[in-house]
Amino acid sequence: MIKKTLKRLNKYNFEVRHIVFLFSILIFFEIIVFLVFKSSLNEFVQDTREWYLQYTSNKMANTSVSSLEMLVETVRLNKNISEDERRKTIQKFDILLNQQIIEKDVEEICLFAKKGSRFFVVDDGEVIFNRYILKKNFIPPPSSEHRYAEELLDSIKTEVIKLENQVTLIDEREAFNSFIPFVPDGVFSGILYIRSKPNFSSITNQFINNYDIIAFTFSLIILVGLFFMYLISSYTVRTRDKIRKDLFEEKEIHLQEKIEHEKESVFTRRIYHAHHKAEKVMGFITSDIRKISGNDEIKERVLKYSNFISRIIYDMKWYEPQISTIRNPIFNTDINKVILFLVDNLFNRLSISSTTFSIKTEFDENFPVIHVNEFVIWEILEPLVQNSLVHNKEKKTEITIKTSFDQSAGNGKIYISDNGRGIAEELLQEVDGRKKIFHEQTSTKSRMQKNFGYGCFIAYNMTKRCGWGIDVKNLPDGGCEFAIEVLIPKS
Repeated sequence: MIKKTLKRLNKYNFEVRHIVFLFSILIFFEIIVFLVFKSSLNEFVQDTREWYLQYTSNKMANTSVSSLEMLVETVRLNKNISEDERRKTIQKFDILLNQQIIEKDVEEICLFAKKGSRFFVVDDGEVIFNRYILKKNFIPPPSSEHRYAEELLDSIKTEVIKLENQVTLIDEREAFNSFIPFVPDGVFSGILYIRSKPNFSSITNQFINNYDIIAFTFSLIILVGLFFMYLISSYTVRTRDKIRKDLFEEKEIHLQEKIEHEKESVFTRRIYHAHHKAEKVMGFITSDIRKISGNDEIKERVLKYSNFISRIIYDMKWYEPQISTIRNPIFNTDINKVILFLVDNLFNRLSISSTTFSIKTEFDENFPVIHVNEFVIWEILEPLVQNSLVHNKEKKTEITIKTSFDQSAGNGKIYISDNGRGIAEELLQEVDGRKKIFHEQTSTKSRMQKNFGYGCFIAYNMTKRCGWGIDVKNLPDGGCEFAIEVLIPKS
C-alpha cells in the first residue's frame, strides 16, 4: 500500500525543495493579501466613520430646527391661546431644548435669539414662548452658561447671517458644533446651536470582531490547505480566488452604497438653497397678508393658498419628509372643513365648473378631528378629484364627495365618486401588491403627452405616509369611486 502511494506521488516529481519553495511563495502572498485586506478594511472603517458622524450630526440638527420652527409657526396660527395650551406649548419647547437628556449623543443645545444686531442665549421654553409667540423684547439670562458656544458663534455668525445656511465646526474632542439658522415664517430670528458627539464605537467593534473571526478562520484554512497543497493545489487556488472575489465584491457593494449616499448629499445641497429662499419668500407673503386689513374671509383663503404652496415647496426639498410634519398631535384638522374649502375655493372657482361638472358634498357631522396636516390632505384629495375632471370631458360630470365615521370600528371613510366613464379595467389589476393605477407614470393618456400618471401615485403615497388605506373601483351604473380609509386612534 505504501509502495503504491509513493509510486503515485513520484509521478508528480515533487522534491522537498520544491514543496518548501511553493510553501514560501504561498505564505509570502498570503501575508500580502492579509496586509492589503487589513489596510482596505481600516480605510473603509475610517471613511464610514467620518461619513456617519457628519450625517448623524447634520440630520439631528436639521430635525431639531425644523421641529422648533414648525412648532412656533403652528402656535402663532392660534390667536387665542388658553393657559393650558400655553403650558403645553412651553413644555414642548423645553423638550426640544433638553435633547441631551433624551438623545445621549447631544451634549448641549440652546437658541441664540436675535434682538437688533445682538444675539442672546435662550435655553428655557418659557423665554422662547414669550419672545416668539407673545413678541416680548425682554430676554432674561440663561439658566446655565454657554460660554463655549458664544465664543464659537462670534467666529462664524457673519457667515451664518449672510448665507443663512448651516455651519458645523469640529473641535479637538471630535464633537460637532452645529449652528443652524432659525427662520420661523421665513424670517431670520436667531441661530440654534447643537453640540453633539455621535457614538461609533459599537459599529467599529463589530467590524473588528468580524475581522478577527475572518482572519482566524482564513489562517486556519490556509494552514490546512498548505499541508495538503501537493495533493489539492488546484482546489486551493480555486478556493483562494473565490474568497478574494467575494471580498472584492463586498467592498464594491460598500463603495456603491457610499457613492449613492454622496450623490444624495450633493443633490440635497444643490436644491436646499433654492427651496430655502422660496420658503423664506412664502413666509414673507404670509406675514404681509396677516398685516392687511379688510375682508377677513379673502385674507384667510389667501393664507391657506400660501401655506399650501409652502407645503409643496417643503415636499420638494425632502425626498422622505419627516413623519412628524405629516401626522402629529399638534395638528387638529377637520376633514369636512378641508373638503368644503377645496370645493368652494378651488374646484368651483374654475371657469368651466358650471358647464362641465358639478360637485356635491355629503358630510358626516360626527367625523372627529384628526392629527394630520391639512395641506397633506389637500395633496391627497386634489389629484383624485382632478382625475374625474380630466377623464370625463365628454359630458357634464357630477362628482360626489362623502365622509362617514364608524365609531365602533374607530375609522372613517372619504368617498370620491363620479358618474363618468369609469377606469380602464387594466388599471384596476393588482401589480406588486397594489392596483396598477397607483403606480408611477401609469395613465390612459397618450404617450406623447408629458408629465402624466403622477396624480393617483402621489395620492397613494401620501395616504400610506398618513397610515391610511386607499382603494378604487368602478360603479355598476357607470363612473368610479375612490375610497380612503382614515384610521383614527382611540383616545
